[in-house]
Amino acid sequence: AVLSQIGIRAVSLGAQTPQQTLHDAIEKAAPPVIFLWAQMEQPSNRLKNIIEALPNLRTKPRVILGGPGWGLFSMEGGFANFRRSNSMEEAVTLIAETFVG
Repeated sequence: AVLSQIGIRAVSLGAQTPQQTLHDAIEKAAPPVIFLWAQMEQPSNRLKNIIEALPNLRTKPRVILGGPGWGLFSMEGGFANFRRSNSMEEAVTLIAETFVG
């Protein structure tokens, strides 16, 4: 709701969205920013699999990781366009920055 109030169109997919569906939606929309929320901590390799399954788009989107579930995930090596968000407010700010520079 907050994003629409500032003129940013967003698509929300639920927690049970299959990985292939997420991949296909991102590939089709080619969004400038992707926000991935993880509520529950997961093993690092499972989170890495989610990240690695993102489509390889010509223009690399900014990827924002939010929620306590990303706590074990290391962003070292190869994640230059990734940012961690500590709150929904910070996520909104990071998303908005993508659109206004």
